[in-house]
Amino acid sequence: MHLTVVCQNGTRRSAALAAYIEYHRKENLIDGLTVKKAAITDKNQLREQSKQSGRLRACETACFANYSLEVRQLRQARADVHPRIGIILLQEGITPVLEQRVQILTPEIIDDSDLVLTATGDMKITAQGLTPHQERVQTIREYCGRAQGGLDVPDVRRYMTLFTKGRVKRDRKLCIELREYALDIINKL
Repeated sequence: MHLTVVCQNGTRRSAALAAYIEYHRKENLIDGLTVKKAAITDKNQLREQSKQSGRLRACETACFANYSLEVRQLRQARADVHPRIGIILLQEGITPVLEQRVQILTPEIIDDSDLVLTATGDMKITAQGLTPHQERVQTIREYCGRAQGGLDVPDVRRYMTLFTKGRVKRDRKLCIELREYALDIINKL
């Protein structure tokens, strides 16, 4: 089974969900499942990559906590994940590293995947427009049977905001939601 998880830049929602799925896959000894993460667009990829070191420095000097150990782990692993999400994953004992870097979603990636899960309904429409295999593409909430609250997994857009207590709380809430989706996905496979 080849699963691809898609979000806007591939460093927050899809990276966290892929890491949670990989963690639960290993924990439940599920063989034959590969998880990839993809970005819906390439317009922000270079900008995202160029800001990674600045984000790591900002997290290292957060105003109310010391994240230097986690930042060092993210640097060593060259994790392709937003630092705030990476730190939360590390604190939960999950290494946010997958074997491959974020790729831009292409028809070939969809064709190679048995299932493509997108973070939003708009991303689903974009992904379905890339392939004749539209049935392979669903939103995360649709696949998990939780679409009654809407199709979109919300994202916190202020990527460069330092670690403030309010930002950490929102990021943790997102990670809790994604962890629940990962369990739903593993149980459905």
